[in-house]
Amino acid sequence: MKIRDISVAKIRSGKLLTELPEIYELRGVIENNCWHNHETTFDHTLKVLTNYKKFLEKTNSKIAIYLNKKIDRLPVKDLIFASILLHDLGKKETIVNYKDGSSFFPLHEKISAVKSKKILDKLDFSWSEKRYILNIIKNHSYLHSIVDEENKKLNDQFNKLMVKKSSFIFGLIVMVMMDITDCYLKQTMPQKYHFLINFYRQKLKTLT
Repeated sequence: MKIRDISVAKIRSGKLLTELPEIYELRGVIENNCWHNHETTFDHTLKVLTNYKKFLEKTNSKIAIYLNKKIDRLPVKDLIFASILLHDLGKKETIVNYKDGSSFFPLHEKISAVKSKKILDKLDFSWSEKRYILNIIKNHSYLHSIVDEENKKLNDQFNKLMVKKSSFIFGLIVMVMMDITDCYLKQTMPQKYHFLINFYRQKLKTLT
């Protein structure tokens, strides 16, 4: 199976249960916090993939150039798709439920990367393509954590990230932006939500 054989419609219909059982296991993981309103990680993943599809359809030509650049054999846009598909696999193993009904997933990105590697090995990615995807998965929580309007060190931290992770920073920003687009935070903390979206949009504009 190749990454382009995978689609939201196929996943939702259950057609890929044999090939991607790890994705379907996320149907039993319930997320409830300011970002998610009793949403399964399975549904969240499909929502982010849908956000990404819409993004690809509406993106401008400058961003499209970056999305179509090849890391090896495949364009960056396919590698971002794969990173979105797999980025939250580790939430099944890391869920912490609090007495107030909220749930959090500390260090889930590390488990996600480990589980993702096994899947990527089956999807005919080259070594450099797998590295690109896994780097996005490993770093997406860190980017989420530093981008906050109250973080006085944000610019410095982000600039350091840009330097250290320059090879995949574009894909990381796109993935994280898709991860929060139209999420529950838009209702619970609208000011924070719009700050995040505008920040990522501006960084993509700067990069391209």
